[in-house]
Amino acid sequence: MNPNWHNKFEFTFQLAHEMAHILRGDETDVCFYDTSFKNKSGIEYQTNLMAVKLLTSFYCGETEKEDVNIYNFMDSYCIPKYLDGAIKEEFIGYYTG
Repeated sequence: MNPNWHNKFEFTFQLAHEMAHILRGDETDVCFYDTSFKNKSGIEYQTNLMAVKLLTSFYCGETEKEDVNIYNFMDSYCIPKYLDGAIKEEFIGYYTG
């Protein structure tokens, strides 16, 4: 984590992403920088999904159901646009149990 990152609004998603690595039990000595973030089987993509799950609970818990909007969510946490389908599924799962 770099607290001096050029876009401070990305910090929350980055933190959730790093927390997701820990929760997933990912190896800490393996470099993932060369993997594709969009590759659905890749560790980074799976970690991004868990980060979305962590932030979804926070966002939906603090937002009235009728005000929930995936694009506001994505903008608020600077979440990459390629995750929009996964976010839709996560939101549906949050409300349907």
